Amino acid sequence: MQKFKFRFQSVENVKKREEGLKQERLAEANRTLQDHETALAGLHGLREACQRQITERTTAGRLNAAEIALSHLYLQKVSGDIQRQRAQVARAQQEVEVRRETLVQTAR
Repeated sequence: MQKFKFRFQSVENVKKREEGLKQERLAEANRTLQDHETALAGLHGLREACQRQITERTTAGRLNAAEIALSHLYLQKVSGDIQRQRAQVARAQQEVEVRRETLVQTAR
């Protein structure tokens, strides 16, 4: 006896393949978002460690004016890096939402 074949099986296969590709794209966007969030957390940790070190050295009297100025410039750079990384996180979040919505639309 011949196996029953759904009349629109090829259409169903194309839809499943398309949905699979969109799931992979969503997973990739989620990984990218996670990477950006991890980088942002690292920058926050770096800034906090630097601030802690400056406070410790200042209270111990081991930090001169030049070191304070350099530390301040470094903190400004790290703060700028944090702002740029936040923007990347926001873009990655938007991309995840777009890909999630695309997947939902495909699944309907």
